[in-house]
Amino acid sequence: MSPQYTLHYEGSSYAIAAPHGDHISKWFEVASFYELDLLNAVRDLRLRGDQYLDIGAHVGNHSIFFRRVLGGRVYAFEPNFSTFQSLRLNAEDHGFVAYNVAIHDKYSAVTVREKDPANIGMSHVVEGGEVMARTIDSFDFDDVALLKIDTEGCEGAVLRSARKTIKKWRPAIIAEAHDDEDRRKIEHELEPLGYKVRGCYAMTPTYIWTVQQ
Repeated sequence: MSPQYTLHYEGSSYAIAAPHGDHISKWFEVASFYELDLLNAVRDLRLRGDQYLDIGAHVGNHSIFFRRVLGGRVYAFEPNFSTFQSLRLNAEDHGFVAYNVAIHDKYSAVTVREKDPANIGMSHVVEGGEVMARTIDSFDFDDVALLKIDTEGCEGAVLRSARKTIKKWRPAIIAEAHDDEDRRKIEHELEPLGYKVRGCYAMTPTYIWTVQQ
């Protein structure tokens, strides 16, 4: 069973399960929510809509915030089976839904590869394997407020998988971009739909995109 840590935020406490020795577990030992500057920026958006999609959820740090602090209905996606064990526990504790699937722009089977065993959040998927990949549009989500995407270079494919959902609901979108190439791929998908960058947060550049009214 994954060790449990306690996150403190504005007078409330939230339990979170995470693998011992992982990069994010070490963060939980000494701090609160991971990427809190990003999460506070999302809170300040005061989003319309009810559903929050956490794609590349890892153990559910962001999902817990979206569910417990923002009060959204949360659907979390994590293809790494070992990480998913912690995510599943956190989903049960905090009342959100967790899927052990990868999100991609086509149905396929993929393999999860870990770049660094001490930082399993940097895992990425490659084609061929035993993990199912499907599109966001195939879920037919309703009243979507936000898509958070942290998929280690696959953000473009995830956005293509959600094109109908994005066009219908115009959610705010969080997308990580490790370098200029990653950001260009995201821009290619979002700018034609009227999205602009609202801000950049976190240690790895992570952008909030919203539709300009």
